[in-house]
Amino acid sequence: MTCAALVALCVWALLAPGPARAADSVFSVKGRGWGHGIGMTQYGAMGFAQQGRTYDWILAHYFQNTDLATRPELTVKVDLDAGKAARSTWRIAAASSSTTLTISEYANASHSFEATRGVKVWITFSAGGTVVKADRYSSAAKASIPGSVLATFPGAVVAATGPTSGSMVRFLGDSGPFDQHNIAWRGQVRFTPGTTTGHAIDYVPMEQYLRGVVPRESPSSWPVEALRAQAVAARSYAFDAASSGSVLWCDTHSQVYNGADDGTSSHESAKTDSAVAATANQYVVYGSKVIKTFFSSSSGGRTANIQDVWLTSPPQPYYSSVDDADDLSSNPNYRWTLADMSGTTLAGKILAYKSALAQPAPATVRSVRLDVGTSGFVRHVTLSWSKGSATVLTGTQFQSALRLKTSAFTVTLKNPPAPAVPRFQDTDARPLWTGSWLTIKTSAASGGSYRRASAAGAAVTVVFKGTSVSWIGTRLDHGGKADVSLDGARVATVDLYDSSTHYRSTVWTKTGLAADATHTLVIRTLGTHRTASHDSYVYVDAIDIAGVMYAVPRPPVWRRYEQTSSTVAYRGAWSSSVIAGLSGGTHKYSHDTSATAVFTFTGSRVRWIGKRAANYGKAWVSVDTSAPVLVDLYSATTRNQQRLFESAVLAAGRHTMTIRVAGTKNAKASYHYVDVDALEAFEPAK
Repeated sequence: MTCAALVALCVWALLAPGPARAADSVFSVKGRGWGHGIGMTQYGAMGFAQQGRTYDWILAHYFQNTDLATRPELTVKVDLDAGKAARSTWRIAAASSSTTLTISEYANASHSFEATRGVKVWITFSAGGTVVKADRYSSAAKASIPGSVLATFPGAVVAATGPTSGSMVRFLGDSGPFDQHNIAWRGQVRFTPGTTTGHAIDYVPMEQYLRGVVPRESPSSWPVEALRAQAVAARSYAFDAASSGSVLWCDTHSQVYNGADDGTSSHESAKTDSAVAATANQYVVYGSKVIKTFFSSSSGGRTANIQDVWLTSPPQPYYSSVDDADDLSSNPNYRWTLADMSGTTLAGKILAYKSALAQPAPATVRSVRLDVGTSGFVRHVTLSWSKGSATVLTGTQFQSALRLKTSAFTVTLKNPPAPAVPRFQDTDARPLWTGSWLTIKTSAASGGSYRRASAAGAAVTVVFKGTSVSWIGTRLDHGGKADVSLDGARVATVDLYDSSTHYRSTVWTKTGLAADATHTLVIRTLGTHRTASHDSYVYVDAIDIAGVMYAVPRPPVWRRYEQTSSTVAYRGAWSSSVIAGLSGGTHKYSHDTSATAVFTFTGSRVRWIGKRAANYGKAWVSVDTSAPVLVDLYSATTRNQQRLFESAVLAAGRHTMTIRVAGTKNAKASYHYVDVDALEAFEPAK
C-alpha cells in the first residue's frame, strides 16, 4: 500500500464517523498476508527463488545489513508437547525394532533400565520421581495402559537408543505440534517430572533438529533456494535458545518441529534434508552477532518495521520494512476480507477479549480509528462506543480479538451516517495558528476552551472539503474586528462587539460550497474595533464544517539524522569513535573500498555532514540513480560538522543517498579515510 493510500485511510478513519444514530454501524475489515510480517516471509522467499534469487540474496534482502557466518553445532532443547502442556504418562519405544531403548537417570547415567528390543514401555511420574511401567493391553479399555513397574528413578530420566547424534525414540501416543501418533524423535529425550506430571524435552543436535523443522515450515515442493533460506532462518532463529539452554516450543510459538520421518510420518523429504545439509552451520549475523531471524507466512507485498508490530521493540536495520515477492497467484492470503460485521458484533468480540472494559449493555462500536505505521501495519486502534467512551488497543490486540491473520488491516465504516455538521474545537491540531493567540479555558466555551487575539495580523487557517463552514466565536463588549477570506478572496469583515456576552455564537457562515473542492478559510484579526467596544479582541471557539478538515501543510524543514540512525544502512567495515565537536559526539569512519553508507529519507533535498582532515580522502556520492559525484574530504586543518555534499532539488518523496569510499585521495592527504557524522533531509514538517 502506498504512503498516500495510508494517509487517505487514516484521514477517513479519523473523520468519517459521526454521532450515534439508531441504526447499528456496519464495518468491513480487510487485510493482507498472514503472520507478524517481521523479517522473512516464506511465500516471499518462494517468490524470490522463482525469480532466480539465491538463498543468501534472499536472506540479505529480508534482514538488511546482515551477512552469513558459520558457527559450531549446538544442541537444541524442544518441549515435545504442543503448548508445552505437562502430562502424566508417555508411551514410548525404540524407533526401530533392531535398536535398544535405554532409560537412564539424568543425574546418574549408571542407574539405567534397558528395554528388550521391540518392547514398548510407559513413562509415568510419582512424587517428583520417574516410574517406568510395562505396556499392558486392557480388554476393558480396549487400549494399551501402564502395567507393572519395571524401574523407578528419583528424578529426571533420559531415553535414548544410542549417542545423541544417532538416537531415535518413538512416541506411541499424541506428541509434537499436531498431536500425532508414532512420531520418532531424533536425539535423546529427557523426561522431567513434577509431582504427578512432567515434560518430555528433546535434546537434539541443531542440524538434525532442522530436518524436522524445514519441511513443516516450507513445503518440500518449493524451489531449493527458498528451502535453503528457510533452513538458515530456522537455524538462526533457534540460536539464542540453543546457546542459553532455553527450551523451545515444538509449535508456532517458536517454530514447527515434527521430528523424524521414520516411515509413518511422511513430512520429511530428501529435498529439505539437502537444503539443511547445503547450508550446514550457517547463520545470519549482524556484525559478529547471530540475530533472531523472525519469519512468517506472508506479508501481502511488504514486510513490517518491527516497531509497527511489537511497539516497544527498538528499531533495527535488519527488522525494517522491505518489498516482498509474495503475490496473488501464489499466496492464498495475499489479500483477505472478513464478512461484514455490525457494531454490536464487533463490540462483543472486543469485550470478550478485554472483559475489563465493562461497557454497559447494549454498547456497540460506532467508529474505528486506525494509527497506521509507515510499513502499513496498524499500531493502535481507537474504538468509539455508543455510550460515549473510547478504548485504545494495539494493532496486535485488535488482531487477537477478531482473530485476524495479521495486523496489516483496514477497517471501513460501510454505512457512515449523515450526521449533524461536525464541530472542530480550537484544540484541534489541523488548523494553522499564526501570531499571538491566547488559549483560555472555560466551561462556557464549546469544548471547554477558546482562543483569543487582539493584535493585528493574528490568523488561523483551515483547509477543508465540505458544503458549508461556520466560525463559532464569542460576542461581547470588548470584541474587535476580523477579516474572513475564503479561497483567497476576502468575503466578510466580522464585528464581534455586543453589549452583552454571547458564548458559542455562530459569528459567520457560508453554505452552498462545492463538495468535491478543497477550500481554504482564513480568519485574520484587524486590531480595530467600533467606538462602543472596550478592546479589539477576536475569539475563535470552534469551526463547524459539513465535510472533512485537513491538516494545513507546514513548510518543510531540515531535519538532522545522526549516523547511528536506523535510516542509515552500512555495508563493509566501518569503525566508530567518540570525539568532542562532532554532531552527537560520535561518527563512523572507514577506509574500506567496499564500504558504503545508504541513507533513506523522505523529502526534497539531502545533505551529508562530515569531517574534513589531513588524512581524509575521497568518496563517491549518488542520490537514487543519479551519476556519482566524487567528493574530496581533505583539509590541512581538521574541521568538524562540514557540509560535504548537498543535492539539487528532488521530487518530493522517498529517496536514497549512497556514500561509497573511493579509496583515492588528494595528493596532499596522508590517507583516504571517509566519515559519516550526520545526514540532513529537507522534509515535511511534523
